[in-house]
Amino acid sequence: MGVAQRKRGGTITHSLVLPLEAVMEPRWKGKNAETKALADPKSKIVERLQSSLCKSDAQGFLLDSVVLLPVGHEQIEVIELLNRSFFGRPRPNSYEHKQWYELDFEEAFYLCSSLECLKIMDENKCLVVNNDLWKYMKSKSKAFPESYIAYSHLRNKDWVVKDGSKYGADFVAYRHHPSLVHSEFAVILEFDKSHRLRVLSDVKCAVRICASVAKTLLVLRINTKDCDFVSPPELDLYKVEEMIPEQHLHIRKRLISTQEIPTLPTKDISTVSVPASSISRIQPKKAPLSLSVAESFILRRTGPRWKGKKSAEAKALADPMSKIVEQLQSSLLKLETQGFLLNSAVLLSVDVEQIELLERSCFGQPISSEEALRKLLISADEDKQWYELSFEEAFYLCYSLECVRIRDENKCLVSSNDVWQYMKSKRRAFPEFYIAYSHLRKKNWVVRSGLQYGADFVAYRHHPSLVHSEFVVIVDFNNSSRLRVWSDIEGMVRLSTLVAKTLMVLSVNTNDCDAVSPSEMDLYKVEGRTIMRWFAEKHREDPRTSERLSSA
Repeated sequence: MGVAQRKRGGTITHSLVLPLEAVMEPRWKGKNAETKALADPKSKIVERLQSSLCKSDAQGFLLDSVVLLPVGHEQIEVIELLNRSFFGRPRPNSYEHKQWYELDFEEAFYLCSSLECLKIMDENKCLVVNNDLWKYMKSKSKAFPESYIAYSHLRNKDWVVKDGSKYGADFVAYRHHPSLVHSEFAVILEFDKSHRLRVLSDVKCAVRICASVAKTLLVLRINTKDCDFVSPPELDLYKVEEMIPEQHLHIRKRLISTQEIPTLPTKDISTVSVPASSISRIQPKKAPLSLSVAESFILRRTGPRWKGKKSAEAKALADPMSKIVEQLQSSLLKLETQGFLLNSAVLLSVDVEQIELLERSCFGQPISSEEALRKLLISADEDKQWYELSFEEAFYLCYSLECVRIRDENKCLVSSNDVWQYMKSKRRAFPEFYIAYSHLRKKNWVVRSGLQYGADFVAYRHHPSLVHSEFVVIVDFNNSSRLRVWSDIEGMVRLSTLVAKTLMVLSVNTNDCDAVSPSEMDLYKVEGRTIMRWFAEKHREDPRTSERLSSA
């Protein structure tokens, strides 16, 4: 099973050829659901809808970013087929003795262009040809061509495709009607002008959300071949690649696998089978906690979640993080501690007495002496221990606390400016990330990598052994690709809610400064915002308070 690594448009992906059994089998709703689906294939339902709409000379009307399709109440067959094929959604209020259906642009253009069973009128009730309709929809949504290509690609394979923004995705794909089966895929589009999946944390966030809702993440790479999609005939120039990230629960490395998803057969839908061992690995043994219960539990918790009844909080109050960092600073200065630049990290040489302070203050990760010496190619020193620091941690100790001196790859001491330039050359976004890191550290938050939650950092009130992290932190700045579309925000908020944390967005305003030196950081401005979901079920007043007031 060979693995190849390739880079496209700034996104690094890994290809891993997987057997068909790696795809999760459908989760039918009820015992007879699969039988009903087999007896009534989706392809035949769509064919009947196509014939019925053509026969009735159906017409839709453009209205801003949707298309309204009127269906007379006497057209019972059309209403039934629209519901069964899952095109559009009925509007609650009917008028003019008609039932009105609201179609997305992708659904409307698929019925109009691919199935040729729907005519569309503009606001002046004039018939719109396909080319003009294409230009109109493209003017309303810049990514409409790529979105439609992905939609039609899945619809042509007899998948039911609906909006997936509540899962942080572009679409969700069902094997049959949602009343019979749960959606199997959360679909994210990836193309040249897309901001999705540009960093590893985006991929981890998407994979983790899909794992929590028992879905498979499907990445559709749209290769436009430098085509501007001026007209629908240019759709023939595109190419769609299907990639499925394979989740390994106990392995940090996640590979994106090239896997052709099957076209649904008309006779046997359940051709994709998963061994029992694979099912137990992919699906949770217990049903996931319903979101309403989990979210209401989180809303009741306004403070930190300490690990332990009262002892953890008492320990934290007796030993504030600010004092621990001061002790570490004093100890590192006293022993003239030195770090060594090594590619994308800094190796810190410390004595035994400093190990406890580094661990209590949560700076770095310990590594074996053999590994450190092998990387640095220096002679062994039995009295030294080694810690690996991230760029943000190392520069905070070097520049902000001024308690660590750093040597370059030639073992020569370098100034803070030179360290800054080196780290910036390794990571373009280092200035913004460091500013966000130091902003939280100076407020006595413990800041660690948030990669496992699809974030840039996580923030703890004290040591992780005493308290759970409270915030997942996203760093937002001018050239960032994070949270640029609404589905990204919904996905991050959903994931934060599932892991009982609050999403914090730190917006770093560079004020058109290029951060040539660390001294220019004073020109930067950091604005912090927390984003939480609003729940209609949440009472504006505590029911228990209302009961006490009424009884009084």
